[in-house]
Amino acid sequence: NGTAVLQIKAVSKTDAGDYLCKASNAAGSDSSKSKVTIKDKPAVTVTKKEVVESDKLFFVEKPQSIKVSEKGIATFFAKVGGDPIPNVKWMKGKWRQLNH
Repeated sequence: NGTAVLQIKAVSKTDAGDYLCKASNAAGSDSSKSKVTIKDKPAVTVTKKEVVESDKLFFVEKPQSIKVSEKGIATFFAKVGGDPIPNVKWMKGKWRQLNH
């Protein structure tokens, strides 16, 4: 359906850093970077949403950078579109692929 979710439970300081959401299909690939920052307070903040679109592959909704308390839950949502519907991979940093 074009929706991809990455959830990190019991966030620790080692989870802080850049996360990459990469979508790909026969038409090509696109990616969006977001960041997890650990903070002291329990509230979670989300940055502004942005829509990027091309003909055959596009992000309807990009994952947003978040701040989360240690031992909290960090959840990234991405909505992708294209023809065919793209596959999505999540990565931490440049190379570590994550299972979702």
